[in-house]
Amino acid sequence: MKSKAQKAEELKKGKALLENSSFLVLFDFSRIPADKIAKFRASLSENGAEGEDAEKKATDTYMVIKKRLLGILLKEHGIDVDFSKYKVPIGTVFARTIESASRKVFRFLQDLGMENEAIVGAVDLATGEVLTPDKVRLIGQLPPREILLAQVLGAIAAPLRAMLYIMKERSQKVGAAS
Repeated sequence: MKSKAQKAEELKKGKALLENSSFLVLFDFSRIPADKIAKFRASLSENGAEGEDAEKKATDTYMVIKKRLLGILLKEHGIDVDFSKYKVPIGTVFARTIESASRKVFRFLQDLGMENEAIVGAVDLATGEVLTPDKVRLIGQLPPREILLAQVLGAIAAPLRAMLYIMKERSQKVGAAS
């Protein structure tokens, strides 16, 4: 059991992380080996938030914090989350963007074969919204922003390209007939 001083120190660390974060991604780490957690923590600190300017790049941070203390931290931000309904220990990823954090957590859990049962949810600190595990999974499965934009652009350009091809063939046919 942690002493009052240790809990105060944990709260202090949590506040500092919360100030630099926009989202929290929560997952059950109880059945994950410690060496895998250590690798995950290292991968978070290596990779900054994806697709952002260099000055905005910040590493996502993984922290195990008592649910009650996390509830206190969130209450100070005006967000009321009842962690008593979760009977498992929760690991928290403090992140700037929900996309990168969800993707990293989802891929980590997917590599372990636990993507369906380990995600607990996420908290949007800007709006106070608590995201369900299904939403976090859905966001985690999305490709990175650049790839998504390329796919949308391709979907828009394909019909135009087809129409131009048809018009070109039609003009060649009309030109050959005259």
